[in-house]
Amino acid sequence: MHRTALLSTGRGFEGADGRRGVLVARIGGLFTSVTASLLLNCYFIPPFYRLTIAAGNNLIALVVLVVVGLTVASVVDLAARQSRRAA
Repeated sequence: MHRTALLSTGRGFEGADGRRGVLVARIGGLFTSVTASLLLNCYFIPPFYRLTIAAGNNLIALVVLVVVGLTVASVVDLAARQSRRAA
């Protein structure tokens, strides 16, 4: 199995305290969840094909989608760091 230099160090994006890895994961999660919520809003929430929201419940759903995306990104980063530490 071939590993890149980034992964072979066992530290990945982490610095001495691991804050950089968490920051990278959160930025990636934020970008993905915001993009997903914009696409969801554009294609599935009336009025269609516009970035406007007609009902307040739909706004709550989009905010929840962003929060869940950030939470999942943080959990995945934590699991990856613990896996590297255990190896």
